[in-house]
Amino acid sequence: MNVGELKERLKPNIPSGNPLVEVEAATTTDVLTDDSFVIESDSGLYLTAPASILDEGKAAAWEKASSANPRYLYMQGRFVEADSPNRNNAFWSTQDLELAQATVTNGPLNWLHDEKHIIGTLTDSKMVYREQADDVGNHIQAMSAVWKFIYPREAEIIEKASASNTLWYSMECVSESVTCIDGPGKPGCGETFEYATVMREPAKVCGHLREKSSIRRFNQPTFLGGAVIIPPVRPGWGKADASVMRQAAEVTERSHLTDQLSRDDAEQMVAMVIAYANGTL
Repeated sequence: MNVGELKERLKPNIPSGNPLVEVEAATTTDVLTDDSFVIESDSGLYLTAPASILDEGKAAAWEKASSANPRYLYMQGRFVEADSPNRNNAFWSTQDLELAQATVTNGPLNWLHDEKHIIGTLTDSKMVYREQADDVGNHIQAMSAVWKFIYPREAEIIEKASASNTLWYSMECVSESVTCIDGPGKPGCGETFEYATVMREPAKVCGHLREKSSIRRFNQPTFLGGAVIIPPVRPGWGKADASVMRQAAEVTERSHLTDQLSRDDAEQMVAMVIAYANGTL
């Protein structure tokens, strides 16, 4: 059976359309059939062999080997904050982040929210509370591994951004529903709508959410992945500070990064991003 015949046979089982995430990045659709996963994407149909969970001894050996692997670049930083809206007027409660924190781990890590440019994976996450970090509120901290052996140029830029204190995370998520709430100078009506309605049928929601003039509270979120952000792009959350980990086993806490760069560093960083955008990097 060729790919075309297989795709036609499975068509009734493949949902049409992909849910839009908060950053408007597309997701793939996984369909379990028999003993294999069939993944429908823009670039075609793929089959993968069944996988099994490693036993405790093999898992420990794998973790030890991967933590010292020079082919990876490790990052850690602040992923998303609770109880305070970000620059995009998006809001998550502490309770919702506590429930959703586990969905961060093992998600894809992309470059500047380009869903087709996956450069690594989110390897671990945890809740950090205000009393543990004086300069920021309750938030999720994430660790990730960048595939340096596949994307050496991106890894080089990430290291330079980390050294210049201009490396950030940015989250991608969906939620069960969205509530229109008040914020400083941003009155909301208090109505709640299904997430899919907010994203796909704006005519059916309140004017505040349609125009993004109020605070949008994402209820019961699921995090689908994250992005590496470097200048001149800025993250939605101003304190989404990230840094390169020099030792993979070391979990460090980093102070609030300033927005200031030296002229030489700023010019170098912008030149790299422009070169990447032009396909010359």
